[in-house]
Amino acid sequence: MAANGLPYHFTADKTSGNWTLTVTTFEVLVNCAGFLNYTMGSTLVARSFAGGLTPTVGINAVFLNTSGFLCPASAKLDATYRSNTPAFVGP
Repeated sequence: MAANGLPYHFTADKTSGNWTLTVTTFEVLVNCAGFLNYTMGSTLVARSFAGGLTPTVGINAVFLNTSGFLCPASAKLDATYRSNTPAFVGP
């Protein structure tokens, strides 16, 4: 799996005390069995985002197949990522 269209552009909005992180052009290239290639993409919205000394991003998304032959129509991503690098988000 490899990222397509880097760098990704995102927006961060704060409503009701919570941050929402949105990536509007998230896309990955997937290679299956060494000869099948397909692209999955969608708008990616983080279900949770917390800055600080160990920032975390929670993602729950369904990506649609945007190109490829004999490939799945969609893929689900449900993950939480934690960084060891501090991140502070604010106005």
